[in-house]
Amino acid sequence: MTQNYNHEHYMALALELAEQGRYTCDPNPMVGCVIVRDNEILGRGYHIKAGEGHAEVNAIADALTNTDTLDGADIYVTLEPCSHTGRTPPCCEAIERHNFKRVIVACQDPNPLVGGKGIARLSAKYEIIKGILEEQALELNHAFFYRMEHQRPWVQIKMGASLDARTALANGKSKWITCQAARNDVHKLRLAASAILTGKKTMLLDNAQLDARESNLGFAPQRQPLRIILDTNAESLDIVTEQIKSKKSPLQRTLMISKKPLTETQNAIGLLDTLDLNTKDIQTLLHQLNPLQLNTLMVEAGAALTSSFLKADAVNEIVLYLAPKFLGPTARGLFDLPELKDLPLQNEWYFHHIEIMDTDLKIILRRC
Repeated sequence: MTQNYNHEHYMALALELAEQGRYTCDPNPMVGCVIVRDNEILGRGYHIKAGEGHAEVNAIADALTNTDTLDGADIYVTLEPCSHTGRTPPCCEAIERHNFKRVIVACQDPNPLVGGKGIARLSAKYEIIKGILEEQALELNHAFFYRMEHQRPWVQIKMGASLDARTALANGKSKWITCQAARNDVHKLRLAASAILTGKKTMLLDNAQLDARESNLGFAPQRQPLRIILDTNAESLDIVTEQIKSKKSPLQRTLMISKKPLTETQNAIGLLDTLDLNTKDIQTLLHQLNPLQLNTLMVEAGAALTSSFLKADAVNEIVLYLAPKFLGPTARGLFDLPELKDLPLQNEWYFHHIEIMDTDLKIILRRC
């Protein structure tokens, strides 16, 4: 076994560990860490929840239950260790307490609070190896990296449709076009998202909860995505307040983007906030949401709002669940987009991932 293979092998294990934080660590990135000496794994750790121990700290604690000293060990981490004090002390500080031989890092942290400072600090004491499985590490946290670079969330549109690109019958009935496996997978998408955005019509017609449910997930969620409702005149506010009072999703907060402020009574129920709708430009709105630290903003809405995001060139990813059914020409269409007069004017997409999901097809498209 070559030394380079060792590096990739142990970094792959660290990436698998990082993945375990997918549903719990938001808004922080997923990070995994493995500590190795003489081809023996001494400790493992991953970042579980924002405000709690980072991957390196957890891996060191785990290793010290197996050995008295970490002298001469290598520490593999999927993201550059932080060097600043936030809700937790800097990871560099925890690493520097031990005589590691090498620090192996998959990729640099794009957060300007870190941005190479962690690697620079650790290089004063340790040999640093960078870029091991970097592409996989970047993909793991692509939404976090995008937010850091663009100061807005990664926008993901979720849709379910028939083979003839229909989402519901003409009378609005849509339960169910997609299969149970596809619907269960949607709840995993929701749980991994920072927030889910919808519009007034979806709330009024479907009484949409937009939460991730244990019955679909197969496990109890420890957090819920923020629910964002675009509703200029707050027409769906009564439905929202009743949903919150019923406490069907006690972990979920709702943000209503509207020109209408909450009443004192509505403020008193908690879990509900408003943001003044002072723009009709979707790109501007996305930047206004940046202080909320949203990595992935999932859009679950009707054709009109979904198409508005596409027209604004604001969509990074489309997740489409395609069912082997035909609903006919009178059924409701997937999009409401303007007619193109020339093919070169179209937006280009590529197939990032295709997966058979029981009877349905899951297709993930990304912008070229």
